[in-house]
Amino acid sequence: MNDKKPTLLHKLTLQNFRFFQTENNVFEFDGENALIYGENGSGKSSIYKAFELLIKMSENPIDIKDFQKHRNIFNLENDDYFLEFNFDGRFPFDLRIDEDHLSLDDSVNEFFTVKPLHIFNPLLDYKKLLKVHYAQEESKINLFSMFELLLSNYPIKGTDDKKLKDLKEGNVYKKEYLLAFKDITNEILEPVNYFLNKLSDQSIKLDKIDFDEFERSIHLDINFYDEKIDVYHIFFNEARLSALAIAVYFTCIKQLSQFLIYEELKVLILDDLLLSLDMSNRMKLLPILRDDFSDFQIIFLTHDKELFDLYKEKLQWKAFEIYIDDSAEINKPMLKIGNSDLEKAIEHYANKNYDCCAVLLRKESEKLIKQVLPDKEHYDKNCKVLQLGNLLEKAINQADKESKELLKQLKTYTKIILNPQAHDDKRPIYSQELKEVIEIIRELKRIIKK
Repeated sequence: MNDKKPTLLHKLTLQNFRFFQTENNVFEFDGENALIYGENGSGKSSIYKAFELLIKMSENPIDIKDFQKHRNIFNLENDDYFLEFNFDGRFPFDLRIDEDHLSLDDSVNEFFTVKPLHIFNPLLDYKKLLKVHYAQEESKINLFSMFELLLSNYPIKGTDDKKLKDLKEGNVYKKEYLLAFKDITNEILEPVNYFLNKLSDQSIKLDKIDFDEFERSIHLDINFYDEKIDVYHIFFNEARLSALAIAVYFTCIKQLSQFLIYEELKVLILDDLLLSLDMSNRMKLLPILRDDFSDFQIIFLTHDKELFDLYKEKLQWKAFEIYIDDSAEINKPMLKIGNSDLEKAIEHYANKNYDCCAVLLRKESEKLIKQVLPDKEHYDKNCKVLQLGNLLEKAINQADKESKELLKQLKTYTKIILNPQAHDDKRPIYSQELKEVIEIIRELKRIIKK
């Protein structure tokens, strides 16, 4: 039996770091995925930078001047400024980054779970995506430097823990290095197409990662409806270019992360990947995060409130909203926990606001059922949105044994406390019914997440 427990991030504190000061600077992740909305200028990029420094420190000490430039400019000289990451796992520990702690302490064995972060470098934003397809000239893009960086920690088969970068001496590209590089790019071809197939309209295929070891060049040979596209960055629209770029980066992250052991921290930090995509293309990312990165703790950052509100209901994660508090002389972040309707219902239940609790439980029930039913099943034959009772009936007919009984129990409450009207009833029996519905929904969410 494997008793190893994966390392998860439980809390991040940003003390006088960039835009954050001493208030509203703690993010309680509790080991869960996190969805973070931040309006422009509210500090979202500060969170991304915090993870960037963590990953940098996992490989080499941070230069003190590089850290000092992130100090909040309104911070008093004697005030503390630091980052603190609180982890839980088989070896729970806290990791602090400040002027006196700019490297991992090798004497503390807990830190081995963080050290491999630089190997698969799980940070991805729209700027990195541009490296795959942004070029002014109408000629093929050479991606050699990009792939060299992404694959530098790729293990070499048949060697004792050697990585690709270990086969290179300074700026000298030895023959064994170039041959290994070519083999690795061939290995990632199929996984790139796997992600590309999920993200695009299946009209695009990566035929070959064309590596010329003499010219030290890498070009992507793209096929579009069986036609070869020489300059894909000129030919494709933004959605297809983004799909290609995400597929390349996701492949490298997944391929390298497979060499980690179970206990090591596996996070995926995504910052505004989908800036120029319409909602239908944005939705294609969700099944990948849910299915292909289920063993990762995902931190998803966005400045798009519409995307935040939609994604919040589609996956299980803790939601945070950051706004600019301009009520004081100096602007500062204002953090709001984006509670789900279930969490809000529980809060109302505790305060004996039973009518509000019932309304929110109905909303949570509808969203939960719609999450598991295909979109076309949400409507009747006249294209009207089905009420909760009808949605439950369809879900019951399609459910497995474990969830069928729970759905049947939930359906018995649709005419009592989950009807469209609000209630104002303080009777003990009404309280008990609400409590039972809360437990049913919790269990259903657990099953869906599993």
